[in-house]
Amino acid sequence: MRDRGDKQREEKRCERPVPFGEKPKDQEARYEWGKPAHTDDQEGGSEGGEGGGEGGKPKAPQLVAKPNFGLTGALATDSQTGNVYKGVVLKWTEPDDARKPEKGWRLYVFKEGVLKDTLHLHRQSAYLVGRHDVADLKIEHPSCSKQHAVLQFRRREEEGGAAVVKPYLMDLESVNKTRLNGEEIPPARYVELRPQDMIQFGLSSREYVLMHEDMVSGGS
Repeated sequence: MRDRGDKQREEKRCERPVPFGEKPKDQEARYEWGKPAHTDDQEGGSEGGEGGGEGGKPKAPQLVAKPNFGLTGALATDSQTGNVYKGVVLKWTEPDDARKPEKGWRLYVFKEGVLKDTLHLHRQSAYLVGRHDVADLKIEHPSCSKQHAVLQFRRREEEGGAAVVKPYLMDLESVNKTRLNGEEIPPARYVELRPQDMIQFGLSSREYVLMHEDMVSGGS
């Protein structure tokens, strides 16, 4: 006569196997859209750059808040694939407090100390950085991922109750990382940016210095 343990083991063996490609029910919550995704495995480039904050001393990145991976943004149109823009699944969703900047923020692009370009950041609330065609700030360096990082403007409450729209930076789990003032920032975390911060993407030696129009003489 079989004991109760033998019967339980037999029942377990007879359970329906999970078909290929289907997630077990107890794992569905852990594999929903918005969790860390695979990134580009391309490698390349041997350029290197040095950066720092004021006085040549790098400032440590300041972790502020985790990103909002929920399907709450205006671009979240497909509950199965997530945040889709121009047919491409994006790696992040704009948070509820996303706002267009109130100031005329700019990125000044330097290479080997020479100004190469000026990027204006006042027309929308977020700017995708990467090699993909859907990127707002296109980077050609082979060490950068297709969706490398995002510059996100968010409305935050200051002391005293005043609301201010501030810039934030998030690395989208890129292969070769994103550096702020010479220090790598952790992936999938918003880091608050401040005027004169210097950003580098991947192994590119280009330096992106953040400033706003009030800091530039004559507003040029």
